[in-house]
Parts: sequence; C-alpha cells; structure tokens
Amino acid sequence: MLTRYVYETNVPGPRLLLLGAVHGNETAGSKAIMRLKEALDSKKTVLKCGSLTMLPVCNPLAYAQGVRFVEKNLNRIIRRFERPSCPEEEFADEVAQAILQNEYILDLHSTHNAGEPPFAFLDYPGAQTRRLVAAADVDYVICNWPEIYRDAPIADYCTEYFAHVSGRYAITLECGYHYDRAAEEIARKSIYNVLAELKMIDYPFEVRDKSYLTLKEVVIKKRAGNLQKNYRHLDAVAKGEVIGLYEDGEKVAADYDGFILIPNHDAADGTEWFYLAVK
Repeated sequence: MLTRYVYETNVPGPRLLLLGAVHGNETAGSKAIMRLKEALDSKKTVLKCGSLTMLPVCNPLAYAQGVRFVEKNLNRIIRRFERPSCPEEEFADEVAQAILQNEYILDLHSTHNAGEPPFAFLDYPGAQTRRLVAAADVDYVICNWPEIYRDAPIADYCTEYFAHVSGRYAITLECGYHYDRAAEEIARKSIYNVLAELKMIDYPFEVRDKSYLTLKEVVIKKRAGNLQKNYRHLDAVAKGEVIGLYEDGEKVAADYDGFILIPNHDAADGTEWFYLAVK
C-alpha cells in the first residue's frame, strides 16, 4: 500500500492531490512534498480550506532501486485494476483511486539530462488546467501529448489522461534534471503557487509568462542505436537533421524545423527515444 498523507480543513474548498516519484528515479517531487508535510505539521504553512492529499512516492519499488520502473512504466498504466498482475499495476490502481477522490492533480516529475529547463505538460487545455499551468514555476508549456500517442505503438494511460476521462483536472510538471537540487526547489515553488492559486494557502506569487510548444511526434527506439549529439531538452533541430542512428545504418531525421524534447540517451528498445515539437 502506498504511503499517503491527507490534510482536511473542514472548510469547503478544492481537493488537491500531489503525486511524486511516479517514476522511481524522479525524486524532486518526493522531496518537495515531504518539505511541505514538515511545514504543515509544524504549522509554518496552514491550509485555509479544502483538502490536500499527498502521495510522495507512487512507485516505491522503483524508488528503492533508483530506476524509472521495474516491470511496467507506471505512467503508462494509470487506471483501475481488479486483478493486478504485478506491483506496478497495484500502484497504478492506488494512484487511480486517489485521483478519483480529488479534483485537482499536480504530478511532479524530472528529466534525464543535466541542465535541462523545467516545463509543464498541458495535455487537456481548459480553464481549470490552465489555472494550474499558470501557477507552475516554469517558462515552457508542452501541448498536444494525447494526439501524438493516438498512433504510437505504446499505450499511454498517464495520470493526466485518467484524470481527464474521470472529470478531474491535472497537469504534469517536469522540474528539471533528476539530480539537480534546483529541481526540488522548482517543485516546491510550484506546489505553493498552485495552493495559492486555488486559495488554499496565503502565499504571494507572480504568474510568469510562458512559451508554448506543440508536440508533433514521439519516436520509439526500435533497436540498438544512438542519438547523434549530446541533445538536451528544447535543443533546436533543423529539417533533415539526423538525430538518431541505428547500428544497422538506418537514420532517424527531423522532417521539419523544431525542437527535440526529453531526449533519452539510455532509452531501452521499444521505449520513447525522443519527441519533436514546433512553436
């Protein structure tokens, strides 16, 4: 059973769920959530209304091993499971239940490479999800995720998808590089900003201007190969640029000018290698 912390005010208001370590090696959100718990327990931070639920470690098995996942990518299987076949399906069922019990969801992640800027995913634009994105302490927002997975060979039952089809409001925040202390601070500020935006705490924050990018493509790594540069998230790519090269000589090139997103130099075969986006 996942460890959860619930804070009720008995005053009508929003129901917010914070998720950390959906991927086990992405710990910035977990650390920020635990810092908030300490502040709430010591009364340094006081909830004014509504309720707050926190799941600081959603994949404890992967978290203990310092890996993204063990058997199944948790953020591709978020739904109810009557008969889970592995621990990660059990965790997915618990996360899905927590989503159903809340109204707003902030899912905190981090990225693969040092120096990468933080950003937010806005999968399902609407008044309430835009409120959450506006409060996030990031400069970039990535849109169109559901569309690129329609024809992808990987099913994508992520937290945002499950929240959306369940009538809830969710965004995913990528706080920066896994092992950068600054990523924890981005997570912490974003949590406090969202709480303030929802009028759940008194906390001053300024809405930052955001740059919006539209995802065009997800590239799944088919077999052994390598990216051709030390690409980092949001690096510009030119039409015709060879981004990936398989060991058998097949090239993967950009079909348009744009940006590479979330490049994974250590991607396993059959998993996401990188994404392409345009302004």
